[in-house]
Amino acid sequence: MLKSMRKNLKSLSIFLWIVIFSFVFFIFVDWGAGRLGPNVNMDTIAWVKKHRILTADFKRTLLEREDYIKRVQGEKARAYLNSPQFPQMVLQQMIQETVLIMKAEELGIKATDEEVREKILGYPVFKNRDGSFVGYERYKQTLAYFHMTIPQFENSLRKGIIIEKLKKFLTAGITATPEEAFQEYKNDKESAKIAYYLIKFNEVPIKTDINESELKKYFNEHKSDFKIPEKRTFKYVLFSTDEYKKKVNLSESDLRKYYDENIDRFKIPEKRFIKRIFIKKSDSAESKIDEALKELKSGKDFSEVAKKYSEDKKAKNGGDWGAFEWRYFVTPEEKSEIEKLSENSVSPVIKSDKGFSIIFLYKLEPAKVSTFDEVKDRIKSYLSYQKTQELVLKDAQNFYKKLGKKDIEKFAKKKGYKVREAKDFTKTDSIPDVDPSGAVAKSVFQLKKVGDTTEPVFTFKGAVVAQLKKITKERQAKYDEVDDKVKEAYINFLKKEAAKKIAEQILSKIKSGQEIDTTLPYIKYKDSVTLRHNAYVNGVGYLKSVERYVFKAPVNSISTPFYTESGYLIVKVLEKDLKTKADFEKEKDAVMKKLIETKKNSFLLSYLQKLMEEYKVKINNYVLETFTKKGQ
Repeated sequence: MLKSMRKNLKSLSIFLWIVIFSFVFFIFVDWGAGRLGPNVNMDTIAWVKKHRILTADFKRTLLEREDYIKRVQGEKARAYLNSPQFPQMVLQQMIQETVLIMKAEELGIKATDEEVREKILGYPVFKNRDGSFVGYERYKQTLAYFHMTIPQFENSLRKGIIIEKLKKFLTAGITATPEEAFQEYKNDKESAKIAYYLIKFNEVPIKTDINESELKKYFNEHKSDFKIPEKRTFKYVLFSTDEYKKKVNLSESDLRKYYDENIDRFKIPEKRFIKRIFIKKSDSAESKIDEALKELKSGKDFSEVAKKYSEDKKAKNGGDWGAFEWRYFVTPEEKSEIEKLSENSVSPVIKSDKGFSIIFLYKLEPAKVSTFDEVKDRIKSYLSYQKTQELVLKDAQNFYKKLGKKDIEKFAKKKGYKVREAKDFTKTDSIPDVDPSGAVAKSVFQLKKVGDTTEPVFTFKGAVVAQLKKITKERQAKYDEVDDKVKEAYINFLKKEAAKKIAEQILSKIKSGQEIDTTLPYIKYKDSVTLRHNAYVNGVGYLKSVERYVFKAPVNSISTPFYTESGYLIVKVLEKDLKTKADFEKEKDAVMKKLIETKKNSFLLSYLQKLMEEYKVKINNYVLETFTKKGQ
């Protein structure tokens, strides 16, 4: 079916911007603390059961996503794409797709060629005006614009269909009762107005003459709050990327080879810069666009005419939509004309279901490929980093394997490596200038006994192999060891007690009709705050206890003080907008549909998380790190 469709060479369709990358959920994989297995391979970035997600496939997918986002967002995409979270997110999506496809295969769920064909024709870009297929050449050209082949695109669609079928299969029995929907409706629609007094802990005045006998008394009454945590001493070897970088030699032919093999990375797509005059659909729209056209024909500047007549958000800027943003907003009819225009040409009046428009293509930058000389330094930086990482990984793994149960200091000395010591580290401590993230300490605290050694741990300075030398168990602290913490805790205790007393005094004054001095620095007063069932109190935070009180208490009720992280809160209920069954009945169908979809998504999120645990998803953090540190 697909084969015959591809041969159906009809007249070419207009080009529409299509989204070819999508996914169902986003669940965080536990990336761990950068631990590396002793036999980890650079050619694999993740494992799902016995299935490998190859580094090469991940790299290709990452480049596809980057390319697509650049084309859609232009320069706005730079910060997002350079974020270390972007490669992680792409890998997350690949893992989720793999997990779901594997589950679908177990259940015998497939996608037919006919279903893929229907999916393709669901994109307007692949249809003529009469609904027929645009033909193989146009189909191929459109996908080539996104640096995709037909098999890649159709395989992506096939996977999407399979995943959608799996979702439907898994959630077929999920429904919602009218009672659940009514409660959901109330949670979404109901609101209340409140006034509140917040007595802030940090601003409450307390006595300053605190003596040591008070502190010791407090310490003795709260001894369980003061512990000396477990501490561990370990010795480690750092395989520094700075040192290994010196060993990397890249020739001109190495750089040229990478350039030739990754030429798609250096393609700069065509850019069409447009200005638009747009008149919204109305009884007078046609006459307005005709007036604008007359002024353009008389020689008036397009920008000035756009400022005068246009009715879109770019009117004040002379209708200038630049090279990228217009792709989000213009109609299919406008896109068709934009593709036909040559530089410095103006379209005829374009009619669409939204109104009338005239397009001016004021600049056209043809697609091109950056020359080797233009990107040579970028390539060198990237390859140098990548090869450095490979050398570090190789030596760190080799050292770990051969070390075995031997003493790290003696073994490292024989091999010519420097050994460093980290004394009395807690689980949250970090090694300055080596491991500010604390990944090494976390790995050391996973070791069971003295003499055990961590697998290579990746840090921003390279890879670390650490051996546990001493464990000091958690114990009760002595006063002299934590006197500063005792004083801090005691002051916080006094502030809370003082705030509570002030709150009770304010409550008494409110009930007796006395005036409250809201100019005092420790009192924050708000006279009208909207509260919804999400329990967020503006200026205070999320307080479910306050939400429960407000929606149950009568209007004009005044609460007793609520304890919050920032202070004691007194609330007065000013008004409430509550919903009835009669209100609900008017929107029942839509609410039921939305609730069922929410329940389905909640189930699928939970199900996917369990699948990822069941399928034993593992991440090669070392390889992933080579992508999160961008030198490209």
